[in-house]
Amino acid sequence: MIKDKAASDYGTHQTKDTLDISAATQRAQILDYLQRYGSATTLQIRDELHILSPAPRILELRAQGHKIITHWGNGTTPDNKVHRIARYVLLSEIHVDDVA
Repeated sequence: MIKDKAASDYGTHQTKDTLDISAATQRAQILDYLQRYGSATTLQIRDELHILSPAPRILELRAQGHKIITHWGNGTTPDNKVHRIARYVLLSEIHVDDVA
């Protein structure tokens, strides 16, 4: 039987048979996204990964030793409201060649 994903490739790995929204799964999804793209905003994590409260997961990833910093800026939600938005940057994935 083929299981249909309920989210994007980078979203929660939800199927019709399972719903894994554990903190460990959310941390793994955020870390994978940060490793692929280098950074993510709160809105990206909510919209693309379907993780509604990313800040606690980021704190837990930091406690595990991942070097993640936060840059603050303004972002617009889909309903055109401007909010202060965090952009999380994974420093351990930055290479000298990327910065030059």
